[in-house]
Amino acid sequence: VEAIPFSTVENKSGSELVVSINDNVEAFFSSLSVWVEPDARIVIKGKDRLYTDWRIESNVEEQKVMEHFRGAVKKWEEQDQKLMIQTAQLFETMSSVKQQEKEEKKIWDKVKKVYAQQDVLRLKSAPVIIKIMQETEVTLVWIKKLNELSYLYKFNAGFKQKAEVVALYNRLSEKDKELDCVKDLTVRLFPPTVVVVGDDMADADLYDVNGKIHHLSDFKGKY
Repeated sequence: VEAIPFSTVENKSGSELVVSINDNVEAFFSSLSVWVEPDARIVIKGKDRLYTDWRIESNVEEQKVMEHFRGAVKKWEEQDQKLMIQTAQLFETMSSVKQQEKEEKKIWDKVKKVYAQQDVLRLKSAPVIIKIMQETEVTLVWIKKLNELSYLYKFNAGFKQKAEVVALYNRLSEKDKELDCVKDLTVRLFPPTVVVVGDDMADADLYDVNGKIHHLSDFKGKY
């Protein structure tokens, strides 16, 4: 690593570390996931802020799987990261024009355009990731990728592979579903029903002060 400070932060999932890449000159921050285990030999090689060009040489199985995913979508991730740098620079510029509403709006409009470009790239890479997941066994890395797909599923209207993502989810074991990250993605894939004004209430048992049971349906149309 040349001229790029980094640190490692342990992830609660267990064997994943995050290498944080900071560049105060261009207001850039990013991170790279590195999977570790006792006595593992891991070498990270990179010379600039584009972590998509960094190579991780490792004998850890999870890292080998991660590198397979990274290699498959490298062309889109590289473009995505360049757009992330643009966004960081725009936010840095925005902080220097505080209280200038017109200038802030111009910058925010540019940010939204960059976000839209990133969405397109992620939609392009999603089918490739899904295909790999369909052909490989469930691992922590696999679950991490499912978690990433769940955000596209919920928040991107252009995402077309919803049925495939649900099929992948159905491969999870009951033990897998106890993981916190899986509980979170479950809510994104299968959000709880939200009632709105005008919806019928559940026709549950209602007790009066004398202990007699009533139902809402008994009073429907009477009041």
